[in-house]
Amino acid sequence: VLLLFGGCRSAGVEAPLSPRWRDLVSPPPQFAALYRLSCCGQRQLPTVVRGDGQAVAVTVSLPPGGVAWEGWFAEALGVVRRRGERCVVELPPGQVVLPGGGALPLETSLLATVLAGRLPSSARPLPGHPGWVESQVGEGRLLARCGGDPPRCTQLLLEQGGRQVLTLRLDRHHGRLPGRIRATWGKELMVLELAEWGGGTVLAAPEWVTWPRCTP
Repeated sequence: VLLLFGGCRSAGVEAPLSPRWRDLVSPPPQFAALYRLSCCGQRQLPTVVRGDGQAVAVTVSLPPGGVAWEGWFAEALGVVRRRGERCVVELPPGQVVLPGGGALPLETSLLATVLAGRLPSSARPLPGHPGWVESQVGEGRLLARCGGDPPRCTQLLLEQGGRQVLTLRLDRHHGRLPGRIRATWGKELMVLELAEWGGGTVLAAPEWVTWPRCTP
């Protein structure tokens, strides 16, 4: 833990964990949200993200040409397609691929949890680190700094195989909902800025999920 927190703790006293932090432990709701995505050489791309607790659908537009990239991420399936192609790319589990080829080392269910400002059901206070909770997520561990009233998470660290693989910084909150998410992994940086958030519906896999797989 001490190695993981190196460079992430300030010299001051850690803020205590919010007494109401357990309010954040609940499944993400069905939602539909509009973001501005900056990543992989592109900036401020209109991006619609929809989730229903089981799957996440992502649509990225490149004005004025319209939809340039779509992704469908379910528990056992991740598939993306690009404009003009009649084939799709199937992804390995545990990744959310982005336009331009970057890939977040993040499970789909955890992505929806983060966007909704929630914590996994396994979250518990991290001994010896006031203001932090930890959760077991798949083969890894998620550490979250949470505080304030209403409670909100401001930083998430994902550890896999004993090393830190992803850092998420959350700010500009609307209640507990993060208005901006900055993700860094390796030399990659992704920024999601929330424009609109609303209720969603149950998602159905798009027909293009069954298209032929692209050849390398």
